[in-house]
Amino acid sequence: MRKLYFLPFLMLLILPLFATTYHTIVIDGSNDFDTATEQFTTTSGSTALGYITWDADYLYFGFSGSSPAGSITDANRVYHIYIDTDPQTNPKTGNGTTDGETWRWDPALPFNADYHYAFKTVNNSIFKRYYNGSFWTDATFGEFNWKGSGYWEVRISRTDIGSPSQIYVLAYAEEDWDGGYICAGMPDNLFINTNVSGLITFNDHWLGFTLTTGVTPNDANNTDNSLPVTLSAFNAFPQNQSVIIKWTTQSEIDVLGYEIQRSLDKNGAYATIADYQNNSGLKAKGSTSAKTQYQFEDKDVLFGFTYWYKLISHDLDGSQEEFGPVQANLENQNDAKPVVSNIPNTFSLEQNFPNPFNSSTEIVFSVPESEKGSVPVELSVFNLKGQKIANLVNGVLSAGTYRVNWNGRDFNENQAPTGIYFYKLNTGDNILTRKMLMVK
Repeated sequence: MRKLYFLPFLMLLILPLFATTYHTIVIDGSNDFDTATEQFTTTSGSTALGYITWDADYLYFGFSGSSPAGSITDANRVYHIYIDTDPQTNPKTGNGTTDGETWRWDPALPFNADYHYAFKTVNNSIFKRYYNGSFWTDATFGEFNWKGSGYWEVRISRTDIGSPSQIYVLAYAEEDWDGGYICAGMPDNLFINTNVSGLITFNDHWLGFTLTTGVTPNDANNTDNSLPVTLSAFNAFPQNQSVIIKWTTQSEIDVLGYEIQRSLDKNGAYATIADYQNNSGLKAKGSTSAKTQYQFEDKDVLFGFTYWYKLISHDLDGSQEEFGPVQANLENQNDAKPVVSNIPNTFSLEQNFPNPFNSSTEIVFSVPESEKGSVPVELSVFNLKGQKIANLVNGVLSAGTYRVNWNGRDFNENQAPTGIYFYKLNTGDNILTRKMLMVK
């Protein structure tokens, strides 16, 4: 079953299911990787095989077999290994960069790598690189490699790359000539082998390892640490007489769509209010590495209640995972405070003070007596485009004079820019509007 992850919680889910001990590889050109637990098929299938393992001191990598033009160790091949030493649940955050180094190909990586190792078979030259936060630069980590006939292996010092306890990693081979193939990618769904010039497209797949004894490298939890959904935001907030639910994904893999559930009790029963089968706006992009934003408006709500929402992702394989809950409190839309005890005779909206203002301003308004008793009152802020950016009051008020503050922030709690804004008081029967100026 696939999992849905939320970024603030680091859950690598790389589980030690099999008891093994550290395996030390002797770098001497003899392949002593365990083919049962440390051997991987690549994007070239079993034509080219990859190898990964570790012990307390080193990471070990290897390649064997052939690229499309012949033995993988012949002529001018280049082996690339990218490592992320501080893996995050959102793989494109943390130290490092997704901008791989340009060789004949310029890869966009599926995770933030902070180390790059390259080896050229033509002259046994090595390239050790580190991302310093701004650009790739030369590194000094210890390594030792051996190239044989159809087999190559290397060890990299764990201490010299920060002694990570967990890593993300990918590797591939490149035929370093015009028309040469990029191939032998690990994991085997990293990309589709190609010799077409231009950018190589990496899929959102990679390997992830907990570098401890007791974990086999090719355990199912290690072989593909891609996330069906990488969710970077999920929130709900009142707007007008409804609740707006928004979420943002950084990537999606084989996702059909989303379902929204609602409850009046955080720990109570949740009921589905919409899903991708009856609402086209909840259909996912399928598979994409692009940032995608979604929004749903829940109109079936009442003032004076707090609503809780869960988001459910549905994948092509039938699995699903829930996220949340998040809450929207419609009571919080009425922050108006009574300022006088006298009952006003007229409906009024005062000029905000101070005006112009820097960080916050106060607005005073009056609601006269009504035959209906209490009346629905909405006080909203609009920008020059006529877009509503904030609700200061949205509830039922009795007759009286009230004051409310605006902190200069929009629905998403983002600071509004310097400029002219309009605030509008609306009771259904009466509408008043004034202008104010914020100067930052």
